[in-house]
Amino acid sequence: MPAATSAELRRALEGVRAFILDADGVLLYRNEPIQGSPEALVELRRREIPYRVVTNFSSAHRSSLAAAFGKAAGIPVDHAEIITAASAAPVLSSAITPAPENAKPLVPTGREV
Repeated sequence: MPAATSAELRRALEGVRAFILDADGVLLYRNEPIQGSPEALVELRRREIPYRVVTNFSSAHRSSLAAAFGKAAGIPVDHAEIITAASAAPVLSSAITPAPENAKPLVPTGREV
């Protein structure tokens, strides 16, 4: 597939207000940054374009995932930029069925959110 021109990319991204990026295969491959992915995140930040990184890897806390990606990519990564199943489940659950006041949901690891 030939590379898109700048004009084609601009047309394709017209109206896009944010990005959801998959960690595995888009930003990382075998725990190493894919060429250009750190620079792409830096550019999104520079342009103040919101994004989140999603992953189905949920055996590590997103703080640990952010630190590992940041170290591998050589850029700071905020854990709030990463969404895992464990971090999304309580938010979705409370949106569907609001918890009683003062209730604290538990994530599958047993830690309080």
